[in-house]
Order: sequence, then C-alpha cells, then structure tokens
Amino acid sequence: MVTIPIKVGNEVVAVLQLLNKVTGDFNDNDMENMKDFSLFCGLALHISKMYEKMFRSEQKCRITMEIMLHHNLASEADVLE
Repeated sequence: MVTIPIKVGNEVVAVLQLLNKVTGDFNDNDMENMKDFSLFCGLALHISKMYEKMFRSEQKCRITMEIMLHHNLASEADVLE
C-alpha cells in the first residue's frame, strides 16, 4: 500500500492511495508517477475551487447590479414632479 498527499499550496486537501499492484510491489518509478499525478490532482482541485469562487462572485455582482438598477430607475410620477 502506498499513500501520497494531494496538496494545494502547503495544505493537504486529499490523499491518493494505491492498495495493490497486479505484479509485485510498488517501485520508485510507481512512486514518482504517483507524486506527479498527485500534483495534477491538486492543481485540478485548485482550479475547480477558483472557478466556483468566480461563478459565485459573478452571481453576486449580477444580483447587486439588478438591485441597483431597480432602485435607480425613476418612476413616471417622479419625473413629472
């Protein structure tokens, strides 16, 4: 069994674990491949989190603009005064 942390920056956000190899034990090449894969996993998780934050921010901005437009529109009665 081999376990390697998946990190985003210095924070461990997940764990990659291999339990069995079909032939023999895990070797140094397997370990290097797992380390490389864990880096890609960390990057993918980070990008996913950034997209989620961006989406929420866009939603918040859109709602704020809708509220501002609603309150900034003068009614016909206000214009005639």
